[in-house]
Amino acid sequence: MANTIELKQQIAQGEYDAAFAKLYGADAVQEQRKRYTDLIDEFEKKYGTNRPVRLYSAPGRTEIGGNHTDHNNGVVLAGSVDLDMVAVVSPNEENVIRVKSLGFDKIDDVDVTNLVPQPREAEHSASLIRGVAKGIVDAGGKVGGFDCYTTSNVLRGSGLSSSAAFEVCIGAILRGEYNNNDMEKFNQVKIAQIGQFAPDRAHDAGHQEAAGKHKSRPKGDFMIRNPQFPQVQGKKRNHHGVAGGNQEHTGYQGDDVFIVAQKQPSFHEK
Repeated sequence: MANTIELKQQIAQGEYDAAFAKLYGADAVQEQRKRYTDLIDEFEKKYGTNRPVRLYSAPGRTEIGGNHTDHNNGVVLAGSVDLDMVAVVSPNEENVIRVKSLGFDKIDDVDVTNLVPQPREAEHSASLIRGVAKGIVDAGGKVGGFDCYTTSNVLRGSGLSSSAAFEVCIGAILRGEYNNNDMEKFNQVKIAQIGQFAPDRAHDAGHQEAAGKHKSRPKGDFMIRNPQFPQVQGKKRNHHGVAGGNQEHTGYQGDDVFIVAQKQPSFHEK
């Protein structure tokens, strides 16, 4: 695993250009080089230099058809976009998850030795972090602490599921840092399901809407008969609070960097 200085050098030398081009398009490579390097700089200011780090990304999504019908058990055809949340992450030995987001003063910190919902966290991102961690544990996985700095161009309130990107990114981090990036036990569908019910585990804190990031196969008018897109099973709901989370594990350079993104059309069924 590269430290922050080494990782910035690797980015400057173009070692991640292919990954950036795959995720964002060839024309965006230079922009993404700067974006990721600037984020590592912010991480260093907050948490220190020379720490071993990995990178994670989770995309936003938009509905192509069926927008809002899912609130009444309808069908949604959705696709991911090339706007995403990016995180620089370093594990710690304190069993505390710390998440600092660019542009926000507050740090969300969650002690993962206590995954009981905390009323004071309602309507705050910490409740979703705790909910995702609880979902990982309930599924037989491990959790631990990490220090994280994020930036996102998935605009809040834009309908592009910024909350889903957050939940999915936390799930991917816990999979990568503490579960050997086990893509069988915690495959894309499982991460979707864990994110889906994170608000429930946190007493529906915030009712975060996060539908449509996973490759599932809708029925009815939008039926896609393709076994590549497994159906995500989950209870039906008639209100906001469904999290998605399909990230295709692409742009992966050795053991140093995990870049997680879903670049294919994705479908969600309630």
